[in-house]
Amino acid sequence: MGRDMNARGKGPAGGLAGLLLTVCVVLVALLLPPAEAHAQGSTYYVAPWGNNSAPGTFAQPWASIDYAAMMAQAGDTIIIRGGIYEEWVETRRSGAPGAPITFRAYPGERPILDGYRLEWGTGFAIAGGHSYIRLEGLTIRNFQGYGLVLWGHNHHIELVSLEIYGNDTALRLTEYAIPGGTVEDVLIEGLYLHDNALLGMDCSPGPCRRITIRDTISARNGTGNNTAADGFAFEAGEDILVERCQAYRNAGDGFDFKSARTRLARVLSWGNARDGIKLWNIGATLENSISRDNGLAGVVLEAGGTYTLINNVVAHNALDIGGYGMYVAYDPPATAELRLFNNIFAFNGSGVFFGEHVTLWEDHNLYYSQEDAEIQAAFTARVDYSRLDLNTGLWFTETGNGRHSASIDPAFRDPAGRDYHLRADSPAVDAGSTAWAPAVDFDGVPRPQGLAADIGAYEWFAGGNRVWMPLLRR
Repeated sequence: MGRDMNARGKGPAGGLAGLLLTVCVVLVALLLPPAEAHAQGSTYYVAPWGNNSAPGTFAQPWASIDYAAMMAQAGDTIIIRGGIYEEWVETRRSGAPGAPITFRAYPGERPILDGYRLEWGTGFAIAGGHSYIRLEGLTIRNFQGYGLVLWGHNHHIELVSLEIYGNDTALRLTEYAIPGGTVEDVLIEGLYLHDNALLGMDCSPGPCRRITIRDTISARNGTGNNTAADGFAFEAGEDILVERCQAYRNAGDGFDFKSARTRLARVLSWGNARDGIKLWNIGATLENSISRDNGLAGVVLEAGGTYTLINNVVAHNALDIGGYGMYVAYDPPATAELRLFNNIFAFNGSGVFFGEHVTLWEDHNLYYSQEDAEIQAAFTARVDYSRLDLNTGLWFTETGNGRHSASIDPAFRDPAGRDYHLRADSPAVDAGSTAWAPAVDFDGVPRPQGLAADIGAYEWFAGGNRVWMPLLRR
């Protein structure tokens, strides 16, 4: 349905009075900012069988998503019918508060933006300075550049239920071509970023601020030995929430965040060629998460940051090279502060390493990877603490840490099958700090179920455990 701007000038009065009224109404409309002039918005349709000379209605849709982007005003909704669209798309203007420009798949259909037969370019670009845009339900594939990019100076963007694969990088937030271009207040939800040549999601150079990422998978990105091909990578920014997300079988790291005040909750990182989860900055939190079967360390915390790790499982990492399950502040001299409670480090290539400049608060953790050196603490004279040292209290006596920590088999339900739920006889049951524990576990089960919170990502309860794996794709 198109707009009839002439209707704005129609009124019941006639003659000179009517003419004056018409002129006044038109002037007011011209003086209003575009967001207000189009606050109600219109709905237009695009279909592969359409025509850009048509009015863009359901019965007579446009043919091109990019043409729709050129025509769309604040408050408009573009409904895209299923089928293949071989084109590049770029926004032409911003939406407005309460009146975003929305690009949405028709219910029950999947439109595909395909760059297979196009020259180098980006699939869908939210242009520099454009904000209040929502993109929902599309597949973007086979572009030699980015699948989807926010060029910079963008805010209030919503990216929902997108599949992006076969591109160079799936989703890029900011670009060096726009110096100082920020991306802020973005919701990313339900994306599947897979089988791209480089990264799954990349904020580079940033900064990216106030970004929420939920229920998103980044998998099998990167080719060959490209160690920069991470699942999720943020080079700069702050206030990032990553919740119920997975990174697996990427050529680089699973999650790599240099942003400040980053919180990863209920995430799963597995089978990545390098580190499972890497955090670099102040105010970083990792909770209720699992990092397993990664080529290098399960968790890396760089010098200079402040970190809180609670109720995580770090298991079966760095097996081929005998590397650490976790290492903290390996490179001096900057200090790293770490609060470490209710975690399990088990069956890794070797134990846990704390660098020379680590300030540590540690308790209610289980270690079970390397009998002669479950903990290597470079900030102590002894450095190596064995299984016996932890269990006889020597670690606590010499460092003041680990009064309730131990080195013992955590009794997972099926460690060979990578099921890290606890058995009823697990020493982790009721052994955690309830004060530190999140309110729910990895599956969403409330804590505590017994006398105290359990150690690890799962809370055991009579009757069995629910299993949260709705996102798992292989």
